[in-house]
Amino acid sequence: CTIPETPLAIATNNGLTTCFKYLLEVGANINVPANQVKKSDSDSKAPLKSSGAKAVRGKNYVAASKLCSEGKSSDKDRKARLKSQGAKAVEGKDYATASKFYTEAIKLDPADAVLYSNRSLCHLKCGEAHDALMDANACISLDPKWHKGYYRKGAALMSLLV
Repeated sequence: CTIPETPLAIATNNGLTTCFKYLLEVGANINVPANQVKKSDSDSKAPLKSSGAKAVRGKNYVAASKLCSEGKSSDKDRKARLKSQGAKAVEGKDYATASKFYTEAIKLDPADAVLYSNRSLCHLKCGEAHDALMDANACISLDPKWHKGYYRKGAALMSLLV
C-alpha cells in the first residue's frame, strides 16, 4: 500500500504542523495528489482564519513557505538538543551513543557540516575508520573552507594506515 504524495501527506511526513493546519483550513483533500490539484479544488469560498491559509489558497507560495517554516523551528530545537546530547556523550567518552545522537540530528539537517565532523570523531573513537572518513568527506563537501573537516579526514586516513 503506497500513500499518495498529497500536500497533506507531505506536510505530515515532514512534521510541518503549521502548514498542515493551513492546508486543512483551505479544504485540502488527503486523497488528491499534489500534481492533480485543480484550481477549482483550492478556490473554496469558505472564510479563512489565518494568513497562512490565505497564502496557500492565493497560490502565494513564498509567503506560505515562510509561514509553514514556522513549524520547522521545532526541528531546529530538536537538532540543537540532539547535538547537545551528543556533546555530553562525547564528554563522557560514550562515543557510540554520541554517534546515535549526531545521526538523528543529521536526519533533521543533512547540510550541517559540524554534525558530520562530530560524528566522524565518534566513528574514529569506536574504531570505525572507514565511516569516520566518509563523514569527514561529507563535512568537507558541505564546508570546504572549514579546517576541522580536513583534520578529521587526516585522522581517519591515519587510522586506516595502522
